Amino acid sequence: MRGRPVVFDDTLTALMAADPVSEDTPRELPAKAYDGVFDAWEIARRHVYEEWQRLADGTALLPDVPKALRDAAQLVYEHGEALGVADQQERLARLNTAPPTRTERAIREVLKQEVPPRERVIALKKLVDEAGLQAPAPPPDL
Repeated sequence: MRGRPVVFDDTLTALMAADPVSEDTPRELPAKAYDGVFDAWEIARRHVYEEWQRLADGTALLPDVPKALRDAAQLVYEHGEALGVADQQERLARLNTAPPTRTERAIREVLKQEVPPRERVIALKKLVDEAGLQAPAPPPDL
């Protein structure tokens, strides 16, 4: 087996490749193809397993958190002690989401303010509450 194998896993491509074109097409498997069948089967099995692992990973179902929210979460993590532990944890969870663009822009503006970090954390708390950001639901057990 040379190079990296290419796996076509969409149904339409597989059906087109398997189409015998007509009922009279001879059913034969050349010796060279027969020699590669077992390698191909192993590649297909590995591909199915890797796809299953990817799809069964609950973190793959979590939203892509924009950089502005990751930066805001970092600020709250580093300077949010004034909120109290429970409130700090809640804000961190609520910042772990993908909000509307308008909210993301507002968060970015708070991060740009030239005020002490504690004041930015308080402004972020207010903004998160006003925007109604919710922590993402935990990924389902698959």
